[in-house]
Amino acid sequence: MTGDLSALARDDRLGKGSVGAILTDTSLFSRIHQTVVNIDSISDTLAIVSGNLSELSNKTLHGHVATFMNDTTFVDNLNQAVTEIRGAASTTDETLKLLRQSRLLKRYLKRQNKP
Repeated sequence: MTGDLSALARDDRLGKGSVGAILTDTSLFSRIHQTVVNIDSISDTLAIVSGNLSELSNKTLHGHVATFMNDTTFVDNLNQAVTEIRGAASTTDETLKLLRQSRLLKRYLKRQNKP
């Protein structure tokens, strides 16, 4: 059992497997963080667009604009997209929190930050 754990730890330090990849890929944390930032930005933008569409529909309800604005399928799809993006951002945040709590990752990052 101890030998198996030692082998797993050695493989992790060598970058083998999922944990090893996390420990050896110095850009992984940055890429995950940037993904969360991008998802948050997209979510905010979609919320603004949704609000702008609502405001536009209140101001102009005639012709093609009225047809477009009354298309409940579009609004439903837009709301579903925003919900899914927020869910993905939440899941990514949870993953980042778990990664930050990992003792192996903390030790690795601590070693990476030493001059």
